[in-house]
Amino acid sequence: MLSESELISDIRAGLEAVTPPAPWLASSVERRLRTVRQANWRTPRAIALRVGLNAVAVLVVISFVIAGVGVFLDLHRSTVSVGPGSGPVIFPTKMVSATTGWAMVDPNQLWRTSDGGRHWLNVTPPVSPDAKSVPTGFFLDDNHAWIGETGGAGPSGSAEYFIAFSTRDGGHTWQVGNQVSLQASSLGMGGPQTFFVNANDGWLLVSGGDLPELASPILYGTHDGGLHWALVSSNAGGFGLTGGRCWGAIAFATPSTGWLTACGESLDDRSELRVTYDGGVTWEIQSMPVPAAKGTSFGAPVFTDALHGFVWLFGSPFSSALFATSDGGLNWTRRPLPGEAALKVNFVDPSRGWVIAGSFAQLQKHNVFIPTALPLFQTDDGGLTWVQLRTNLLLESSDGRILDIYFVDRSHGFATRVGANGPTELLTTADGGRSWSVIANCTSPLGLQVPSKACPRSKS
Repeated sequence: MLSESELISDIRAGLEAVTPPAPWLASSVERRLRTVRQANWRTPRAIALRVGLNAVAVLVVISFVIAGVGVFLDLHRSTVSVGPGSGPVIFPTKMVSATTGWAMVDPNQLWRTSDGGRHWLNVTPPVSPDAKSVPTGFFLDDNHAWIGETGGAGPSGSAEYFIAFSTRDGGHTWQVGNQVSLQASSLGMGGPQTFFVNANDGWLLVSGGDLPELASPILYGTHDGGLHWALVSSNAGGFGLTGGRCWGAIAFATPSTGWLTACGESLDDRSELRVTYDGGVTWEIQSMPVPAAKGTSFGAPVFTDALHGFVWLFGSPFSSALFATSDGGLNWTRRPLPGEAALKVNFVDPSRGWVIAGSFAQLQKHNVFIPTALPLFQTDDGGLTWVQLRTNLLLESSDGRILDIYFVDRSHGFATRVGANGPTELLTTADGGRSWSVIANCTSPLGLQVPSKACPRSKS
């Protein structure tokens, strides 16, 4: 028979075995035990009572263990291999390190890898079965990620809502944020955007009207990791009451300083960056060394730390320029790019970066895939000078064309090859881009939708 202290300990352990805990129940049972202890425990009635309490304690522990197992099984799904002849192939949405990455997979699933994309774990949060979609995700690091659920509310879906699911332990457990009420047209075709600078400070950007790019953007903010949101600005970027300019991506370098890309309604209008220094409440036009050429667009600034960042100005078809800052975005300087055109710019720290650049002829896309060498350049001085790398990776081959290439540190990078019927190969490098190897390939026609489906099988 359990002693009093053992009984109390077991009850506490059972109550704390699941999330959320129930401290009120543990304290209630403990108070009851303290009262009964004053009675004569050697009487037959007391012995029977003590046996009954032990039985109740065992049942309580068993019930909570069963509940805990159910929660564990729901949040910890099986790992599947992507080796030859087994399991689905997952194409990452973002690798955040040489080993860890996240992937949004149609329909509305989230997967995570911890071995560089060779094996994947389904860590989808418990979204509502009535949700319209889970269109947005933000992946900060190995452990922190956010997934946004949207859906209709009110009579006949007359209003919209947004809920953020957040994890701080790599998707093992999820927290559900408060519901943000939006007008019915706020989500538009582009869907909401989320951006976080750390585990707590983040923003939610939605459209203020039926035409998401032309309507004034609405900005919400959070300081507790997405559990609660508050309105920051009903016209982020200061676009005026009637809009007049389209808007695109948002990015922040610190909890106070951030940018929103702005473009014109036609190719004759010049692109701009709007900057805020108070967390998104007020905005002004960002001063740049040279104005954007007609038909070009700014990408959202990418910061490698609070002070050092880069902005890529790209156009149609390949007009490009690169700008860098070392004072948190107060001042920008133009940096040269090799070749007359560029496709992709990527930095992992203030010094080391890569760019795919060359002539228009080198970078043009063919209707039929033609073997084309990859003109990949590297810099070690923040883009002041560039050196072309000799690499075994082709920009185009009979298997498709490199659609996305990026690096997670000075040595490790990832690339996705896409054919006419969707993604075909996931590749990686461990020597800064000189040599590449295939992690997994897919021969099934996945289509070109984003996010991609999981490939049902792989072959070597």
